[in-house]
Amino acid sequence: MPKRMHGGGELRRIGETHDPLAYQYLRRSLFSESFSTPSIYAISAYITGLNRQWHMPRNRGSCNKKASLAIGEKVESMFNVTLSNGVQMPQLGFGVFQVPEPKDCQQAVESAIEIGYRSIDTAASYFNEAAVGDAIKVSGVSRGELFITTKLWIEQAGENETLKAFDKAVAKLGLDYLDLFLIHQPFGDYYGAWRAMERLYKEGRIRAIGVSNFYPDRLVDLILHNEVAPHVNQIETHPFFQRSDYQGLMTERGVQIESWAPFAEGRNDLFTNELLSSIASSHSRSVAQIVLRWLIQRGVVVIPKSVTPSRMAENFNVFDFALSENEMESISTLDGGESLFFDHRTAEAAQWLGERKLEL
Repeated sequence: MPKRMHGGGELRRIGETHDPLAYQYLRRSLFSESFSTPSIYAISAYITGLNRQWHMPRNRGSCNKKASLAIGEKVESMFNVTLSNGVQMPQLGFGVFQVPEPKDCQQAVESAIEIGYRSIDTAASYFNEAAVGDAIKVSGVSRGELFITTKLWIEQAGENETLKAFDKAVAKLGLDYLDLFLIHQPFGDYYGAWRAMERLYKEGRIRAIGVSNFYPDRLVDLILHNEVAPHVNQIETHPFFQRSDYQGLMTERGVQIESWAPFAEGRNDLFTNELLSSIASSHSRSVAQIVLRWLIQRGVVVIPKSVTPSRMAENFNVFDFALSENEMESISTLDGGESLFFDHRTAEAAQWLGERKLEL
């Protein structure tokens, strides 16, 4: 039987204060007879994370309460993760990938902010930074309440080009600083880009810097040969490609894992998966809510996308229930261990992405 871990009193204080439902799950995991994979995630979320803070809606209801958050009914606050530099980042954000039409994107972001989202994720290659900026302007929410992420495309890499790309991004967004700036792909002169991002970070123009789609070899190499380590790595992470070993490595290196495509874009019939549907039914929740809750309990930052306000609200309403250890373990059996999209390490992927010129 494993030894009990120190810090139980602190865990109890934080858990009972902020999220009693998740606390009970985590407590059982931490002091269980055997450390399963979800138990390690629990430790990551609360021990690596006494740097994490659970913030719950005022009216939690029971675990079986059906999602009922309406448009305009704001959740008081939400769970943040603390990055390695102390910056607080909402664990649940809103993504705008594949929403290129300015009117549609602006409306979606306005709805998301109205619902209560405070983290918005965009990118130069999404062609919608200006629309995100327009939504921010009319939102009535103060800049300090928002966490805005954008990303640098491959053709913008290189030290001087990255500095120019940053200026373009903040101009389109109508901001004077970014909360998070990511290198979108591990190709091109990303070392030059990183030097520029380190400079902007030290100047206070970016609160945190990171990468996206970096596999372990490139992430560790970047860490070893630069002064500032990435604060975030945004990678494909969902029930069919769970990245648990890589998450452990990132945790050891102080890098926060963030998921893109948390629903795998519906591939492998995710929304009708028998196991996920059964768990969803037992909690009177949707499959999407179960997937988001599963990722959240693993300590993963999530940025689901929808242009439908009711679904945005549903995705946002995942902080008033918790999955059991058995449910977490059962979802772990869905892992196929490989991407459902493409492998960035292949020559074909490098050529396809490297030749994708966006004329930004």
